[in-house]
Amino acid sequence: MYTQKSPHGVNYKKLILVLMLLLVGAGITLVVLFTSVKPNNAYNRAVSLMDSGRYEDAIAVFESLDGLNDSEDKIIFCRQSIKYDSAVALMEAGRYEEAISEFKSLDGFKNSEDKIKSCETELSFEDAMKLKESGALKEAYELLQTLKIHKDSKAAIEDLRRTALQIADAYVNEYDCRAAYEVLASVGHTRESAPMLDIYKAIGDGDYEMAVRLGATHVLVQKGTLVIESRAFYDLDTLESVSLPESVVKIDTEAFWGCNNLKSLDLPSGIEEIGEGAFAYCSSLDSFEFPKELKLIGKEAFYECASLKSIDIHGNVSSIGEGAFSDCAKLESVIVREGVTDIAQKAFYHSTALVDMSLPASLTSIGEDAFAYTAIKKITFGGSVREWKQMNTKKSGSEITVVCANGSTSSYR
Repeated sequence: MYTQKSPHGVNYKKLILVLMLLLVGAGITLVVLFTSVKPNNAYNRAVSLMDSGRYEDAIAVFESLDGLNDSEDKIIFCRQSIKYDSAVALMEAGRYEEAISEFKSLDGFKNSEDKIKSCETELSFEDAMKLKESGALKEAYELLQTLKIHKDSKAAIEDLRRTALQIADAYVNEYDCRAAYEVLASVGHTRESAPMLDIYKAIGDGDYEMAVRLGATHVLVQKGTLVIESRAFYDLDTLESVSLPESVVKIDTEAFWGCNNLKSLDLPSGIEEIGEGAFAYCSSLDSFEFPKELKLIGKEAFYECASLKSIDIHGNVSSIGEGAFSDCAKLESVIVREGVTDIAQKAFYHSTALVDMSLPASLTSIGEDAFAYTAIKKITFGGSVREWKQMNTKKSGSEITVVCANGSTSSYR
C-alpha cells in the first residue's frame, strides 16, 4: 500500500496519530489534575489545618470537597473539637458546671469523660474550701479525703490542720479542752502532729491524772466544772501549775494532796470551799491568793506547804480549819480580815517562821495550840482588851503579847 510522504520523507499519518495521542494524554492529565490531584491536595491542606487546631478553616475546606474521602466525618470531628476546646476553656476559667454541660454534650469525644470527672473534683474541692471558711472543718476534711487525686488536696489538708491548731488554742484559752480535742481529731491530727491531742482528751474527760501521766505539767481544768473532785490531782508530783475556770466553787478533799512541784494555781473568784487536805504537802506552792467569796478553809488544807510565805484571808471565811496552815515552815505573815470568827486548834501549829499576826475584832474563838511552836511574840487585835478577854481562847503554847485597837495590851498563853 502506498503511503504519502513529505518531500523530506516524513510520514504525515504517523505524525498526526502521535499528535492526537499527545493531546489525549494532556486531556487525561488535566482531568486527573482537576478531579483527583487538586481535590486531594485540598483535602490534605484541610487535614493539616485540622491537625493544627484551625478547625473553622478546616471545615471550610472540607465542605468545598463535596464529600471527598471522609470529609464529612472530618467536618463532624472539627465541630466536636471546637465544642471540646470551648469546654476546656470554660474549665480553665473555673466555670466548671458550664464545662461539665459542654463535655456531656460531646458524648465521650476525646477524653470528655475524664474532663467531666476533673471538673466534678474541682467543684468538690471548692465545696471543701467553703466548708472550711464556714468553720465546718470536720466536713471539709472528710470531703478532702475523697479528693486525694486533686493537686492541691494535700496542701489544703495541711492548711486545714494548721487552722484546727489555731482553733484548738482558742478553745483551750476558754478552758474547753474537750472542744480542742474534738476539733483536732476531726481533721485527722495524731499525737505526732498535735502532741497535746491525748492530753486535751484526758482533761476534757476529767481524767487529770492521765493528762499529767501523758506529760502535762500545766493543766487547764475543763470549763463548766463545779467541783475539783476528791483526789483529782492526788500525788501528781510532776504537775507544776493549774488554771481553774470561773465555774469552780469547791476544791474537795485532798484534791491536790502531794503535788510537791505545784508552784502556782489560778483560782476563780467564786470558790467558796477548800476541803480537808486539799493542798497538803504542796511543798513548792509559795503563794496563794484566797478568793473573796471563800467561806471555808478545811482541816489541814495547806498542811506542810513548806514554801508558802504569806497569806491574806478575807472576811467571808467563817472558819480556818484545824491544822489548816500547820507546819508551813516559811510562812512569815498572816492577815486575817474582819469577818472571820473562828480559828481552829493547831491552825498555824509549828509554822516556825511566823512572826507577825493580825486578827480582826469579829473573831470569837481561837482553838488550842493554834499558834503553838511559831515565832509569834505579838498579835495585833482589831478589838478591845475586854473583847479579847471575852473571846473563847485556848492555850497558845507560848506567851504572846496582844496589842488591841485602843493601844492597850493583854497576854495570850
